[in-house]
Amino acid sequence: MTAARSHKVMVAYSSSNRAQEVEEFLSLSSRFNSMLVEMGNLAGVEMSIPADVIIVDLQKVNDRELDILTELRARFVGIPLIIVSEALSEAQMRRLFKLHVHDWLSKPLDKKQFYASLQSAVHNAKIIESQVHAVVSASGGAGATSISISMAQMLARSKGKVRSTVALFDLDFSTGNCGYILNQPSAFGIDSVIESPSRIDAEFVNIIRQQHSDHFNIFSFKRPDMVIQPQSEELVLRMLDAVSMQHDHTILDIPYYETPWKQEILAAVNSISIVCEMNLPSLKHARELVERVSAARSDSYSLNVLVNKYESSWLGNSISQKELKELFGDVSVTTLAADASTMNESFNRGVLPYEVNGRSKFLRDLTKFVKISDLVAAS
Repeated sequence: MTAARSHKVMVAYSSSNRAQEVEEFLSLSSRFNSMLVEMGNLAGVEMSIPADVIIVDLQKVNDRELDILTELRARFVGIPLIIVSEALSEAQMRRLFKLHVHDWLSKPLDKKQFYASLQSAVHNAKIIESQVHAVVSASGGAGATSISISMAQMLARSKGKVRSTVALFDLDFSTGNCGYILNQPSAFGIDSVIESPSRIDAEFVNIIRQQHSDHFNIFSFKRPDMVIQPQSEELVLRMLDAVSMQHDHTILDIPYYETPWKQEILAAVNSISIVCEMNLPSLKHARELVERVSAARSDSYSLNVLVNKYESSWLGNSISQKELKELFGDVSVTTLAADASTMNESFNRGVLPYEVNGRSKFLRDLTKFVKISDLVAAS
């Protein structure tokens, strides 16, 4: 019988004696191969080092160690992170949750619980390497929702015998417009989990999702008071974690206005497409959003500006390519042709734009963008 594969576990510790219990448990199983790193030396660890799981063994969780954890999460995106420490306060637990921690284990460690958590982390890491793509409006009416919907359909399109699993996650709870545009508004009331976000799991996701005939799942809810709910941030982030774990690609339709969860999401997704129009106010909003995202992130991700509803004219455009370059520097800028007739009919009939006009210039431009961007590279 062939021996089981040995999983590599990186153990980061805060002092010379803090990782002993973790090391002892790992040494008892031939399935795990551990590598110890002192937290102060994490900056020297190569990002390319293959690790199936990272365990961080802490005495206490203070501000300095939380900062190190934030940097660790940014450098090793997608690797399950397990925290081992003494008891934590509610505020500390919330900060850990925002780092998309797979699990937290209290000291002294329970051996059965430790192995269960470790095995779950390895299993989840191998099931799917999910990609999350944010499509965010720079200003109202820019058309990010239309782009999000068509992107979801394009990524879900069959490629030979393999079909990517795709979710469309509508983060504009003020309207739930993705569901309305596709004529599939959700009848599920999320009130039942607003007060207890911990109830959100894979089973809950299966209950609330709606499947579109073009093979992508829709998560869209109209709940205008969501932004003022005390538990809204935790609720949305938990929903996003649960949804993205079950799909190869998750498209997020993010509105232009501020929400408690917007910054956290933009700091964690794999790609960001900022949608604006070819007028100076909208372009300036897009530039401000580019600057905001760039200042908040130091990891590798894809950032693009999509100038939607673009109309070329033989008289020339009031805003030149040179001016766009001055506004956005090295950030990729793509124009998507205006096609009001196709989009209006699509909205009125509750069908996708390609069903109205497969030769739409808007779809031609968006298809080209999706093919040359990291969205296809990740699929």
